[in-house]
Amino acid sequence: MTGSVPHNSELSKTELNRDLSQVKIDIASSGIDSWKVSGILPENSLTELAAECKIMAPGLVNIIITKEKDLWRVQGELEIAIELPCSRCLKQYNSSLMINVDRFFALGKDPALSFGQVEMESDVVFLESGEFSLLRFAEEEFILILPMIPLCDEGCSGLCQSCGADKNIAPCDCSKEEKPNPFAILGKMKID
Repeated sequence: MTGSVPHNSELSKTELNRDLSQVKIDIASSGIDSWKVSGILPENSLTELAAECKIMAPGLVNIIITKEKDLWRVQGELEIAIELPCSRCLKQYNSSLMINVDRFFALGKDPALSFGQVEMESDVVFLESGEFSLLRFAEEEFILILPMIPLCDEGCSGLCQSCGADKNIAPCDCSKEEKPNPFAILGKMKID
């Protein structure tokens, strides 16, 4: 199967409402070379993602899985609406994560593990059981794209470090004096 994956807005209502949380594809013994998978992952099935943020709507999945020589290629789109706390002002804000995925999987045990390596050396993910879990795949992709420092807005002024006032609403009356730098003494040291 070749071609591009249609955007979620191009999917039928039936495809968009299909619950994919229990979908596992046995790519090892199915004898099929491609699958098109479209539907949703309900909020209550995304437990690992829910530990990181609040999920506002089901995750949308639209992917194609194709066999390419000894590898399986997963291409398509994943999308989910979440709520995160801003790292600067601590207010909750809504965000939409949209991921264009393009990953390769192989059957069998990761050869790096047999040499005592902990990290993978390639971008290929090995499926020891030969079973592709759509829920696990999508959840890992969502977690990987979560912002490390979530911001409600790039220009967020955050909270005052002295009084805790939200500087996005109004400037606070705290002193604008510079606090003494505890490392200033290091500038006076002579280096031979």
